[in-house]
Amino acid sequence: MVDFVVFALIILGFLSVILNTVVGGGAGTVLTPLMILVFHQSANVAIATTFVAVTVGAVVSTFAYSRQGRVDYRIGFVLAGLTLPGVVLGAFLTSWVEGPIFDLILGGVVMALAVLTWVSPRVMPGTEPKEGWTRSFTDAFATDFAYTINRRVAIFGAVITGWLAGIFGAGGGLLLTPTMIVAGFPVHIALGTVRLVASVLSLAASVTRFSLGQVETSFALWLSIGAVAGAFVGARLARIPKSELLRRIVSVGIFLLGLALVLAPSF
Repeated sequence: MVDFVVFALIILGFLSVILNTVVGGGAGTVLTPLMILVFHQSANVAIATTFVAVTVGAVVSTFAYSRQGRVDYRIGFVLAGLTLPGVVLGAFLTSWVEGPIFDLILGGVVMALAVLTWVSPRVMPGTEPKEGWTRSFTDAFATDFAYTINRRVAIFGAVITGWLAGIFGAGGGLLLTPTMIVAGFPVHIALGTVRLVASVLSLAASVTRFSLGQVETSFALWLSIGAVAGAFVGARLARIPKSELLRRIVSVGIFLLGLALVLAPSF
């Protein structure tokens, strides 16, 4: 049984990080409910343990995207800094909340994120702003990028992402990726830069929640091993055109996990 649990955690860590490639986020949105429903962890322990695995996967993914030259470090670190107040304060706020009510709220958030996953491809980038952060560089494949970022949209997205992830431990990438595309990032640069933001965000959340004694270290270890492999595979898969059918299947799966959290107190 122990061997099965270890194997299951490694596979979940692997698949959840690859999921970030398919929909631009979602590892925490899948892992957190599974930790609660399958492994019977409390919500805060599930969130904290998931953050450790997401941190490992995000750091490795950032390295892989960096080798492709598709990480905007200058803007990425600015946006990452804006997520930190929500990440840290959110962790302390939820440390006082536990039980069926929080699971119910978390389930509702996960279901809402599933809907966002379903509709996000229809969100088209707006008109390029006349003023904002102007960036230009060439990636490792000799592709030139020149774009201007709408500051208000990018800053709003980063701040909301920090609070969402800090409180619920899920949905950061699912919200931030489409927001960054709307703000003006090219899709491939958005994916790489969001991984950088996720690295800083998840590391801050992991340290904060570890200090609160919420991390299940043995689970975090095996999830992280799977996440390392998933990050390298995911970065390579990012070059492949995305399947709309696969995205919709993922969104349905996430919705069902949220629904299970909502219904769990009834059983």
